Amino acid sequence: MNNNYISFKKSLLTASIIFFFTISCFAQEPISKTNNFWSQVEFGGGLGLNFGDGYFSSSITL
Repeated sequence: MNNNYISFKKSLLTASIIFFFTISCFAQEPISKTNNFWSQVEFGGGLGLNFGDGYFSSSITL
């Protein structure tokens, strides 16, 4: 095969891969015009205890 043809195929494959990965970066949801901030807020917390040989650690998150 011709070296130019192989080089073209490699360039086309590379450009296609870059194109499809770039398109996936734009898959985020657009910012809505309405103010629905509080409907998306979630509240929670956690409790953690760690024990070891001569070691103790605790955590409380709100």
